[in-house]
Amino acid sequence: MSEEQNSATSIHCPIRRVDRALSEEEAYEIVRRTHEASVGVADTDGTPYVFAVNTALIDGAIYFHCAHDAGRKEAIFKVNPKVALLFIGRKEIAPTEFSTNYASASVYGHLSMVTDPDDKRDIMLKFTEITAPEAGAENTKVYYENAKDAIDVWKVTIEVIRGKARHKELYFGEQA
Repeated sequence: MSEEQNSATSIHCPIRRVDRALSEEEAYEIVRRTHEASVGVADTDGTPYVFAVNTALIDGAIYFHCAHDAGRKEAIFKVNPKVALLFIGRKEIAPTEFSTNYASASVYGHLSMVTDPDDKRDIMLKFTEITAPEAGAENTKVYYENAKDAIDVWKVTIEVIRGKARHKELYFGEQA
């Protein structure tokens, strides 16, 4: 591991509680199952900005959407495409243990806007199929056709994914 990767400020910094570290596969499973994430970005002055989004893991990348030209959010995306996402798959207070049982995944990557109209439509249809299958394919197509110009779709290309859990069997079952 290089000096940069060992730095406490690097996205490659080792997890302090290695006994709680999850495998990459388990971290991806949290992202697959959890369709909400907190997204952290920083503007050119280094000022952090965090917001919540609905997400879907499609073909190894994470996608989310927001309103077209969504103000501060998109302004930051365009000047600093680095992003961090936090997925909390499970969280419950364990009061008698003075602790919290959790399963979470952290993702670090780069943002890019989906600009090809066909790709954008295909991603949004898959996105809805994953996050809201009860909406139905036909209703989703009609909705998308009416809303497509008001929506921007963003892709997160994953560079690093890590997971942690306390009592991971509560999330993954007894086989964990």
